[in-house]
Amino acid sequence: MYKETKHFFRTTTRIVICIMFFTALANAPVNAGSFQRNDGAQAATFGHFVGTNSFFNENQGAYDAIGNVREYHPWGFTEWTNGWYDDSNGTFNDTIKSMNPQAIFMNAWGVFDNYYKSLHERSIEVTICLSGTADNRSKPDYQNPDGTKSEDPASYLGHGQSLFQLAARYGSNPNIDPSLVRVSAGTDKHIGLGYVQYYENYNEPINYGFDNGRQFAAMLSADYDGHMGTLGSDVGVKQADPSAKVVFGGSYVGWFSEVENGCFTNEFLTDMMDWFEANRTLVQWKEANGGSESGYVKYPFDVISAHGYSWDSNGYGISAEDSKYYSMLTAYVINCNMIFPGKECFFSEFGWDTSVNSTNRAITPGLSTFETQGRWLVREYLIAACTGINRARQFMMPDTSDNRNNSDWFGTSGMVHGIQGSDDFKTSWYYVGTMRNVLKDTTMDDIEVLSDGGWSNGTGIYRDENFMPWSICFSSSVCSDRIYALWMPTSLGDQGGVNIQSYTISVPSIYTQATLVTLADKTIWGERSDISSHIQNGSLSVSISEKPLFVILSEADTSVAPDVSNGSSHPQTITVNPTAAIVIIDGEIVNFDAYHIGGNNYFKLRDIAYALNGSRVQYEVAWDENNKQINLSCGLSYTLVGGEMSLGSADAKVAAPTKARVFLDGAELFLAAYHIDGNNYFMLREIAAAIDFQVQWDDVHNAIIIITSTG
Repeated sequence: MYKETKHFFRTTTRIVICIMFFTALANAPVNAGSFQRNDGAQAATFGHFVGTNSFFNENQGAYDAIGNVREYHPWGFTEWTNGWYDDSNGTFNDTIKSMNPQAIFMNAWGVFDNYYKSLHERSIEVTICLSGTADNRSKPDYQNPDGTKSEDPASYLGHGQSLFQLAARYGSNPNIDPSLVRVSAGTDKHIGLGYVQYYENYNEPINYGFDNGRQFAAMLSADYDGHMGTLGSDVGVKQADPSAKVVFGGSYVGWFSEVENGCFTNEFLTDMMDWFEANRTLVQWKEANGGSESGYVKYPFDVISAHGYSWDSNGYGISAEDSKYYSMLTAYVINCNMIFPGKECFFSEFGWDTSVNSTNRAITPGLSTFETQGRWLVREYLIAACTGINRARQFMMPDTSDNRNNSDWFGTSGMVHGIQGSDDFKTSWYYVGTMRNVLKDTTMDDIEVLSDGGWSNGTGIYRDENFMPWSICFSSSVCSDRIYALWMPTSLGDQGGVNIQSYTISVPSIYTQATLVTLADKTIWGERSDISSHIQNGSLSVSISEKPLFVILSEADTSVAPDVSNGSSHPQTITVNPTAAIVIIDGEIVNFDAYHIGGNNYFKLRDIAYALNGSRVQYEVAWDENNKQINLSCGLSYTLVGGEMSLGSADAKVAAPTKARVFLDGAELFLAAYHIDGNNYFMLREIAAAIDFQVQWDDVHNAIIIITSTG
């Protein structure tokens, strides 16, 4: 049995402390032999899995480290209100005060459209999370004048209308009656922009205003589909965009980890279940929908969102392994899959502060809080990937305080120093970014050794300490690479470099190349070294520590020179089409030979260099025959070699992933690339990030906009 451990769970934004005592889940932790993963987890690559919490005014460059964002703001930011935030004259928009509200969308400060559009262009998935009410008060008073909350969905009519307006504007359904879409003065009307798929209707309902689960269930029903369509055609996310997904407002992960007789034991959840059983029956649905059963949903949400923070009895942060989060997250997913089949499971808040004055600080003997935060975040992301979680999100991208010595919880939990808009990245930003870049196109394949709680892979042998190393294998979705994430789960510190273990990987005979990637500050690609010579008799031994590292196993080197036809021998190919978009560089249309692959556009390095020559971001391209690598040099004029800007045919082509090595001013880049018809094509946005120019998408004109004056 597990030793009983005291944890302190603290919510964000205001102080709420719950003391939890975690004990064994059932009779033993879930081990690798009984690992379960839901369909959504298998569908998402690791690049999409890694996320953060953020605000609409965050520096866009900060998102290079992640693949999804939970952006939350007070309801009032996108809900038009007369006498905004001033109720002295009673002129609040009637979404709160009236029994006949009419929600009106407002693109506050003109920023929300551009924010969501920019993330969409970067292939970064967005969840919009509404918090508070239209007047930003802490409790959802809605239409009840006595301040109590109602169990009647009609009481949340204004809230459901606001979510309809968001989904109508940012969702992917263009076929909405325009008369149902309302905007404030100064806001253009748009329908079906296609920027957002996920809408979270609240944040931590038990801590912010709801007395019981029945009240929150009633609001969820209004927010989901206007309570089965009974509240009007302009209420609820699903009535605006049936393909959109509604997220159950973020709640403590422990709620979902305890089940008895097939039911959750948490009272808030059981209240919700009781309300759904009584108020969203099939009979009621048919009565509201002309006798049809089509579209019936008993539980009005598509995604469960869980939060989890933990401290030891002294109030200090402890690691994911010490807090047994593998077992807790696995129980969360298994229980939700059993009770809510088909729903996705997000882990939407976790993290630690870097200020030594915070009780939420990440602390390990002999290491800085910045180093420890980076290691622990990477480890928790990796552990979450093994549990069936669909998305994992650190809290949050920026610090909420400019004071680096702030003692407030979450004041310094960001991966970026300072409040929104800063580009002063912490160690953790580089570590998380490296992890994501290494595993971007992979899915979790196997847990080689499971150490949470001292249990090893399926052996049933219990150890009274967490010294068994973690070894997780990921498989690439674009080539045959296998990538191992390895670390020791202890929190003892490096101990002068002696706290290491040797770990041996079994290497199938098809793999002859091995690359070691270690986490390093100031690089989002890590430090890489070729350890192929260490493969001996089908085995590869590496030294591991508490700092995660990655080992990439590859088949024989398939690198090819740029703009020559020596071809790629890689066996996995796909069919691709030329990009249909026009390209505009600093206001001028330029014709390129480029291909659209997996939602991104791929260009030849020499073509981009030719087009940017003479600009702030000009660069030279050279092929190093001896080292079989492409060398880029920033600031140098490009030298013509012939063949630049030649246009290919409009026919579909066969493309194969290539591992062409690219160096920029001596530092290796790791760019997504494909070999097509004798040439290498690289992802434009990754070229832009490396060379420091800006890429935008113009949806109206189907145009790729390149701006050289700014990165």
